[in-house]
Amino acid sequence: MFENVVGDPTDPKGTLRPNLRPEIGTGDHYKPLFRPEFDRIISLPPSTDKTNPIAIWSLFFTQESLENIVQNTNKKGASLYNNQGEHGRPWKDIDISELYAYLAILFYMGLHIENDTRLYWSHKEGNPIHIAVYTAIGENRWHRIHRAFSISDPTLPLGTVFEKVS
Repeated sequence: MFENVVGDPTDPKGTLRPNLRPEIGTGDHYKPLFRPEFDRIISLPPSTDKTNPIAIWSLFFTQESLENIVQNTNKKGASLYNNQGEHGRPWKDIDISELYAYLAILFYMGLHIENDTRLYWSHKEGNPIHIAVYTAIGENRWHRIHRAFSISDPTLPLGTVFEKVS
């Protein structure tokens, strides 16, 4: 059949594996695997403007899905913050523009990593200044949205993770 190939005894269906002796030692040079050249192009639908980040974003998240996230985040925010007694702050609903601000800061945090999220709003000398963050949304508001952020409907009963598969 094939040269230097034997059947794998752990798989009765006939998986084949190489019949080669293991190499001993590590060697002193590295030879990378062959990789054929390919054209590096951005493959987007023809109707999408490649220079418009919002157009590319819309390929992943439709307006309907973002409105659904807003609705579910508002439901969870109301359930978390509206019953905190007389000294608690009630939940203020977010809208699409505030969701975009929240997500933009979240992406920014992934690119400009700090040890503590409060540092993005810090004005203390010696700390980096993240103007784009503290001008977009306040620290407390961002953290409240972060805590309430919900993609799925929080009012639905929780099941097992296996129910999502079926």
